[in-house]
Amino acid sequence: MSCFFWNIRGLNKKNKQKVIRDWIRSNSFQFGCLLETKLKQNRAESVASSVFQDWSMVSNYESHRFGRIWVVWSKHTRVKVEFKSGQMITCLVKIQNFDVEFLCSFVYASNSAAERKELWRDIKSQHDLALFRGKPWIVMGDYNETLDLDEHSNSDTSPQITSGMVDFQDVVWYCSLKDLKTHGPIFTWCNKREEDLVCKKLDRVLQNVVWYQSFPQAYCVIEAGGCSDHLRGKIFLSSDIQKPKGPFKFANAISSQPEFVQTVEDY
Repeated sequence: MSCFFWNIRGLNKKNKQKVIRDWIRSNSFQFGCLLETKLKQNRAESVASSVFQDWSMVSNYESHRFGRIWVVWSKHTRVKVEFKSGQMITCLVKIQNFDVEFLCSFVYASNSAAERKELWRDIKSQHDLALFRGKPWIVMGDYNETLDLDEHSNSDTSPQITSGMVDFQDVVWYCSLKDLKTHGPIFTWCNKREEDLVCKKLDRVLQNVVWYQSFPQAYCVIEAGGCSDHLRGKIFLSSDIQKPKGPFKFANAISSQPEFVQTVEDY
């Protein structure tokens, strides 16, 4: 049971559409998001149908003419949109034959630190809503900001904690979020320059405490997709809650039974 997120950096070209279509077909995704499609609204439906076939889709074209966020889901998944903005879509998600209903926010943050402040405010506001209390919540996507110094390739030579980093750290602390366990490269974006190469961790998955309690085995895999300067992410879920085992108890009366010693010796 899995989902995905990927800043595709444009979906106009047929070869990119094929890459995503083949990737979706080779994985058992239930839902996910594409970011920065750069497609105008009049082409969105036809391209989505070609790539995702019978899946459903919601986007935020009402906030941006290029629909910065596409949320898609299969017929085995129920999605109810709870919030939309130019930088985030939040949905209530229920997967068929899966007991736990959860909240999922799909993020594509602005390149501007000033505009990202609006996103941080929205995330804090959602955290404070009654709907979010006691529910698993996961926040995935491209935050266009790093959390720690070691998430920038130049941190050894020119370490710098920016005001944008501080703002991001503040919202993570306020909402009691933490990174989902992740496998793969630490850097998810690269400018691909031969000179002045820069790499950063811009794409990530954050979880609240209830998510961790509900899906303790969940994890993310970051991998190369080959057609974007961002790596893509796959999230694998599990509803098995690991309950602590009780202490072993031995009833002394058992040892008084005539067959006890022989049974132990035979074992």
